[in-house]
Amino acid sequence: MKGKPMTCSNNYQRKAARSRMTGHDEETTDQYDNETLITMKEPASEIQVFYRLIEEMGLTRKMSKILERNNTVVKQDKLTRLNLSGLKIKHISPLIGDLRSLVRLDLRNNKLTTMPREIGKLNQLQYLNVESNALEEIPQEVFSLQSLKRLSMGKNKIREIPSGIEKLARLERFDMNTNQLLYIPGELWNLTSLRRISLRTNKIASLSPAIGNLKDLVYLNLQKGMLKLLPEEIGNLVHLEKLDLRYNQLPSLPDSIGNLTKLRRLEARFNRFTTLPESIGSMLALRELGCYHNNITDLPGGMEEMKSMTSLDLSGNKLKEIPHAVSLPPNLEELDLSGNMLEEVPLQVAGLSRLQMLFLDGNRITEIPHFLADLDELRVLGIRENKLTSLPSFLDEMEALERVEMD
Repeated sequence: MKGKPMTCSNNYQRKAARSRMTGHDEETTDQYDNETLITMKEPASEIQVFYRLIEEMGLTRKMSKILERNNTVVKQDKLTRLNLSGLKIKHISPLIGDLRSLVRLDLRNNKLTTMPREIGKLNQLQYLNVESNALEEIPQEVFSLQSLKRLSMGKNKIREIPSGIEKLARLERFDMNTNQLLYIPGELWNLTSLRRISLRTNKIASLSPAIGNLKDLVYLNLQKGMLKLLPEEIGNLVHLEKLDLRYNQLPSLPDSIGNLTKLRRLEARFNRFTTLPESIGSMLALRELGCYHNNITDLPGGMEEMKSMTSLDLSGNKLKEIPHAVSLPPNLEELDLSGNMLEEVPLQVAGLSRLQMLFLDGNRITEIPHFLADLDELRVLGIRENKLTSLPSFLDEMEALERVEMD
């Protein structure tokens, strides 16, 4: 830290194109409102159905915006994608069922309270997004969408997942975050095609052991729930890469967690752990472990085997020391031990040759040990709110050190 201070091609499309140049899109759509749409003859093409759908839903004033979003699709003979997000729509016309070529339907950020039964006719639909609406239930018709691969229904008012979900045999991604779910039916855990599930911000208190069926799952988000227990079968999710358990009421992690040898990120902040399972040392792919704000008083052995780990957050716990018999992951780049009860910097820190950020704020440390001078890559050192009376001069000689955060 030498010399550095320490511091803390249809008429509609042509009309829409002209409107974008003149800036009068509402006028052009109003003038065209009844010119062609009502006189269309059956059988209607999917593009004609598209325009009738827009008219029936009272969206002709927003046609320019809708065309701009769907421009490349509308030029085709068949409509494969439809984006009607953020238009304050309160209902969907039953005509939606005539758009049989739809592969992707985006209805996010509207005011929908129901969906038409005709939605079940879209047998080629692979992507359905109805996030941020006011739906209180999942319509049974959705379960007729045999081609569906992604279903996003987050930020609604849904209280349960009804029977029938098991019919979506091709579903790969299921997002139900920020609803009012109390439990997850066993049928969901039989969808072995699932790879990503988000159930965050619900009121789920327990998980069925059947969750272990989802052996191809790579992402599971359970944060902000009411979980008090994880079943041992969580260890069957051998392809899992990210597990988010933040803001629950878990007193511990099951020993089977060590079977998740492909897990790269584990978020477990704001739970009630007192320790970590011994098996955690088997999680050789783990790169980030976040255990902020638990009740951890000691650490398990075997962590020296976790050579992929670069970030370890143990802040806000009750560690008084790290026993000499316990090692830390050797390739850590960031270590956060702030908000514990440490009276000295753990000796294990001396072996962390790749460490770039070390946070020790809010402990009871009385001195900075000289072995920190050997941390050649250390850039940031946090030592606020300790019992330090002075700082060692060697901090000035640490060339990589950019910032010392202190009182």
